[in-house]
Amino acid sequence: MKPSEIVHRGSPASLAVLVNTCDKFEDCWRPFFVLWNKFGLKTINHTVYLNTERKSFDSMGGSIHSLRVCDTNDWTGPKPPTWSWCLEKALDSIPEDFVLYLQEDYFLTAPVNEARLADLLRWMAAHPDAGCVRIDCAGKSTPGPEPGLRTCDPKWWYFVTCQAAVWRKDVLRGLIREHEDAWQFERWASKRARMIGCHFFALEPESGLWPAQYLKTGVIQGKWFEPVVPLFRKHGIAMDFSQRGFYEGKYGRRNGRPFAWLLAFLLYNAKAFVFRYFLPWSSFREIVELRFHSTIPSTPPHNPKTDQRFA
Repeated sequence: MKPSEIVHRGSPASLAVLVNTCDKFEDCWRPFFVLWNKFGLKTINHTVYLNTERKSFDSMGGSIHSLRVCDTNDWTGPKPPTWSWCLEKALDSIPEDFVLYLQEDYFLTAPVNEARLADLLRWMAAHPDAGCVRIDCAGKSTPGPEPGLRTCDPKWWYFVTCQAAVWRKDVLRGLIREHEDAWQFERWASKRARMIGCHFFALEPESGLWPAQYLKTGVIQGKWFEPVVPLFRKHGIAMDFSQRGFYEGKYGRRNGRPFAWLLAFLLYNAKAFVFRYFLPWSSFREIVELRFHSTIPSTPPHNPKTDQRFA
């Protein structure tokens, strides 16, 4: 059976490709879609959504829906909406059941293996309790219900991450709180998912089953991450890197001033720690309430009659 016959719009496994972004990352859209048009989905029926605030993007020959969530939802606030508000509104406008979640700086480096992605979608459609399957990072996990799958450990701090994954849309939508930024979402949604008993999985890294290979981040702290340079050059993508400059820090180049770099690194991470793990208070209060009213189911989804092997 061909992937296009397994997954089609309107079926139990209808697929949306959501590229989550914001207008200030507009310079990432063209290189992202140059690489997507080259390496992205060809045979699986899907719809591509670009989660913008007010701007639209020329599809360059592909069919891309710019969601423009601020305009379509009449946002009139004095400040830009939060990351979570934009994601929530994007999901509300998507009719498909499953979402391949990407971000604008997750630049593909090789063709997507659509047969493996179709198998994954078929398995998730047969297992309603499977809320998410990561396609690039198993993290802290244990052997899963199928060869090639691992069960994500709900006690891991990043039980929920914003890296590439296939989500059951309703599960992702239910974990969002409008007041949180992306960092806070990862931290507090992980706690919420653990408290309400979500079941998340990941493809086995050593199995060679990852359907997509991509640069895990092209921008760090608003600056270009240097691995984008050879990738863009290889595929003929012109970019004025001086507009953003290059990230200097733990994962990138150093500026030659060790004490200045160390101070900036410590201040940045101290701020990140406070805002990610201690704020906002409403998220903390919700977790306390869940702790006293919820239990975590211990049995992952498993149906011997419908299980599909990944190995």
